[in-house]
Amino acid sequence: VEKARLQVAKLESQIKHVFSVATRNATKTLRLSDSKIFNLLIGRRVVSNEIVQNGQYKVVSANVHDEFGRINHSVLDDFSIPSVLWGIDGDWMVNYIEKDILFAPTDHCGVIRVLDETEIIPKYLTYPLLKAGEQERFSRANRASTERIRALSITVPDIDTQKDVVTTVLKCEAKIAEAQAVINSSAERKQAILDK
Repeated sequence: VEKARLQVAKLESQIKHVFSVATRNATKTLRLSDSKIFNLLIGRRVVSNEIVQNGQYKVVSANVHDEFGRINHSVLDDFSIPSVLWGIDGDWMVNYIEKDILFAPTDHCGVIRVLDETEIIPKYLTYPLLKAGEQERFSRANRASTERIRALSITVPDIDTQKDVVTTVLKCEAKIAEAQAVINSSAERKQAILDK
């Protein structure tokens, strides 16, 4: 577990480093209000009686990394492109959801869809968006409303650099998932030894 934790920390540091280097070489500024490149929307309120055991869509709220439950409908109807999520009125968080994953954002979760991938790669967008939100000090008190997100500008490198960064990040994330699986199964394995 200790080895896995060290590996996760090292890989997360590597991800930050590749994004940081790419940001230093960034020359193009994009406004999130540019409707030719970005589509921004907000989810809708989900009440507890809509949550079902084996719902088709995973519900995502202000904590954009965790599943809140399952329901059988979504405000979204097209999942053929990836989504970048941000938490509206919780701690500032950004997450990426790959295409073809069915989810239902609540009214505490914003969604950005990239319409022009010759300008920015959706997976790459997560980092400059996270940094821009940190600069704005978005939080529970300073809500990341749709209007405030639209007002943001981000600086990005050329598309080939973005592709290289995303390739590296995906490899690191795969290794992080493996290490996290070791950490997650450790309690069970420890108990098996004790039982033995």
